[in-house]
Amino acid sequence: MKASLICCTLAVALAMCLPATWAQSPPPGQTGPAMLPPRSGKPAAPAASQPAPTGPGKLTIQLVQGTKDGPPLGAQNVTVVLLHRDAAVRADQVAIDDKGHGQLEHLPVMPPVRPKIIVTHGGIEENGIGGTLDTNNLSITMTMTVYETTDQAPAWSIASRHVLVKTVPEGLQVTEMFDTHNPTDRVWIGQREGGPVPVTLAYPIPTNATKLTMGIGWHPGLTRMVEGRLMNLMPMFPGDKRYAVGYIVPVKDGQTSFTLTAPAPEGQFLVVLPNDGSVAKAEGLQDLGIIETGPGPEGKCHAFQAPAAVKTGQTATITVSGIVLPPPTTRPATQPASQPAREPMPAK
Repeated sequence: MKASLICCTLAVALAMCLPATWAQSPPPGQTGPAMLPPRSGKPAAPAASQPAPTGPGKLTIQLVQGTKDGPPLGAQNVTVVLLHRDAAVRADQVAIDDKGHGQLEHLPVMPPVRPKIIVTHGGIEENGIGGTLDTNNLSITMTMTVYETTDQAPAWSIASRHVLVKTVPEGLQVTEMFDTHNPTDRVWIGQREGGPVPVTLAYPIPTNATKLTMGIGWHPGLTRMVEGRLMNLMPMFPGDKRYAVGYIVPVKDGQTSFTLTAPAPEGQFLVVLPNDGSVAKAEGLQDLGIIETGPGPEGKCHAFQAPAAVKTGQTATITVSGIVLPPPTTRPATQPASQPAREPMPAK
């Protein structure tokens, strides 16, 4: 394992520890599948009493069928919301012909706006955000791929899973980051896990974890904590999606342990702990030793990795002793974040 990979892991961890936006949007100029949370996840429409701003801007839309042998998309309407600094300034219904083509003209370009396209297909909402319309860019084209749905579980996996551990006054602060991968060309709507709402991801949380927080990838209204597993009720789109979840593992008499369980096959599994004088062991993982990631004492960490691909249900128990907790601070150890609903899912 090279130090560059560990550095990348730490950089990703820092980014994911920041407060997350629940409905993640593609980068500027790109589109991609992302389920919008029902109702409240949509940008607020501008006040009806205000006339819609106009200008010389033009948006061209092209919808593409992303499922092999899927039926023609057919004529339909899509919603286009113009965003300025993430606030909606105008919303339109745009007619798309049977070839997936549509246009919207007379759009404002000052102040600059970015179009968000909302498509409902197979009962699932997908959205994509385009580039910026401004005085230097009066016309943009957005190509958006939509997919058919399925209730058959794909052979999905976790491409990579990184676990970052940090010592805080409350104990060990653990941040898990992972990327799910759906290799098919259909949106999986999920399977029922003892309730009426389909589940696509049931992520095991260590039994002694406290202060659970959700980061990127989760939506608080579409997540449930059921019997120690964080249930994701959102459909799983083709390709990759990134998630982050954090929690505190309590420490007693300078020692603690926690067990990580694989919810699906994992291609890469890496655990990074601080090199602060504590002694760490990881049952089921290969000890990579102390690795330098930068200058000074804080630039070193203790890393473990799975020696081979991880199977569903495989566990790794992390044991740490000789822990010296830092003194309490007036600032909370974890960023405030929405909590998953903890009531049990309704029975059938």
